[in-house]
Amino acid sequence: MFGMSRLFYKYLTPLLVLSVIPILASGVLMFVLTMANFDNLQKRLVEEISGDLRSEILAKNLSLATSEGKNIEQVVDQIGSLLSVLSVSPDFLKKDIFGMNNYAENIMSDKVPILEFTVINEWGELVYKKENSFSLSGVDSKGLIDTVYRQVKEGKKSELSDVLIAENSQQPYVVLAQPILDYGGNLKGCIAATVSLGFISEALKNTSESKGVTYIISSNGTLISHPNMFELNQNLDYSKYDYIQTILKRKEGSFENEGKLFSYYTTRYGWKIIVEIPTEIALASLERNKSTINAFIRITLNSISYAIAIVIILSIAVCIIVAILITNRTIKPIIELTNATKKIYKGNFNLRVEKTSKDEIGQLTESFNLMAQEISRKQEELINKNEYIKQQADELLARYNSDLEQFAYVTTHDLIEPLRMITSYTQLLQRRHSDNFNNDAKEYMNYVIEGVHRMHKIINDLFEYSHIRTNESDFEVTDFNEVIDAVLKKIEPEVTEGKAMIVTDKMPTVKAVKSNMVQVFQNLISNAIKFKSPARKCEIRVGFEEKPKEWLFYVKDNGIGFEPKYAEKVFEIFKRLNKRDQYAGSGMGLAICKNIVERHGGKIWVEPVVDHGTTFFFTIKKI
Repeated sequence: MFGMSRLFYKYLTPLLVLSVIPILASGVLMFVLTMANFDNLQKRLVEEISGDLRSEILAKNLSLATSEGKNIEQVVDQIGSLLSVLSVSPDFLKKDIFGMNNYAENIMSDKVPILEFTVINEWGELVYKKENSFSLSGVDSKGLIDTVYRQVKEGKKSELSDVLIAENSQQPYVVLAQPILDYGGNLKGCIAATVSLGFISEALKNTSESKGVTYIISSNGTLISHPNMFELNQNLDYSKYDYIQTILKRKEGSFENEGKLFSYYTTRYGWKIIVEIPTEIALASLERNKSTINAFIRITLNSISYAIAIVIILSIAVCIIVAILITNRTIKPIIELTNATKKIYKGNFNLRVEKTSKDEIGQLTESFNLMAQEISRKQEELINKNEYIKQQADELLARYNSDLEQFAYVTTHDLIEPLRMITSYTQLLQRRHSDNFNNDAKEYMNYVIEGVHRMHKIINDLFEYSHIRTNESDFEVTDFNEVIDAVLKKIEPEVTEGKAMIVTDKMPTVKAVKSNMVQVFQNLISNAIKFKSPARKCEIRVGFEEKPKEWLFYVKDNGIGFEPKYAEKVFEIFKRLNKRDQYAGSGMGLAICKNIVERHGGKIWVEPVVDHGTTFFFTIKKI
């Protein structure tokens, strides 16, 4: 008893003074302040809910504006793509009226927004024109088409006019023009389509909020579409409004102005899709639920009162229990358990703590040991499951790779066969009837044969790219000197023709797939020869460096080089930095190199210098 009294006076009394009394005072003060600030709490809660509701509505409306903007872009892009396809048609290059008329009739029957289809030759003269039966009245697009043609002639690229409004029908329209270029890139005329934007109004009929409105303006503030026809007919110039000036300065966003919420999105053509809803209507649900909010606040305050009382009681109880438990008898086992927990955390799951008593500390020790035993068992189960999952994943990946390889093989052969047939019949046609062809026909036949050969090369490269399947089980000890010798034998004609001087270091022995490494070095050295500088003799250096965890190989040349900003793009499929008629190839070689290197656990990159050559680096992971 004497010991307990000393323990009580020594530990419990100071603890009550330092913790229980401040807890009681804080709880009472918190309760008084909470009850006294009911109105402030209500106001802040309403403001917070109002702000959240505003943000939610603005985000929803911005998403709506963005979605509609992208739909409009898609319609205009489809028409632009159609004109782009037509611009390379022989009928439009030759100005074949019958052929152009067939195209125009098909287009204008499918694409309702096209009001007028016009073809202009390289001298700016009208050679073909077709109007749709439902053309808007009051549309005189000749001057606009002439203006767009001048823009096309200057830039040799597609152009889109500003939005204009038909005088009689008040319907908006634009002119979309596409240049007609011959195979040499010379301007041979222009295809122009007068496009009605009436489809926008149809698209927006079901998108406006029930008590809001969705409308569209042009880049200069002209109203293009509005669900209110009176507004569309009488109030076209929206640039006079201050909030429109704010919208015209930014691509997209949301804001509140003069009691209304605005969300807007700008299409690639500069048209602004605006969703507008009065703030009062948007927040109507908040006003209807104010009584619910007040009831919620009252319930919350009552709950807080009960919680404060419970926290005070529990805090006092905890303080008393902690004061009693903080004794010499409990300090040592707690420290031991703490240290053991740290060791368990570090991964020593086989650790067990000796049980020295049968009280709560002893039970805690026993529970700790059971926990450590369970963790150890769970860890073993997890390791076994991970091994099983890895095995299943490996089998699935192997089956997927096999299916993909078979698919690539079948697809490639199915594509190559019709290409061979086209080549055979085209060449047969050349041999038997070349005397009957004019120069243009002969040139077109040559284009067909050249295109087929190029497609054949691309298909083979794609098959080779998809056929690369490398696992560590396929790796073998490979002498890279033998790899370089094999490469030099395969490209000996290229080396001789390019008068290239190739210097190689004595290469190491590395674990890799030999055939893959031959591909990598062959592509890199062939590229160096292909892009040699005409001003100096072609010199190529092949070498390596040994790193702690990998091998670093490089192929350095003194060729034409290229801009460093293209250093990443050259490894993408079909990426070319030079014209096809200057340098042959499908643009797949470096992509194949990257695929092989990455499957060997390495990476590949290039350091170019314009007119001073390039150095390709790649690493192979040590195994």
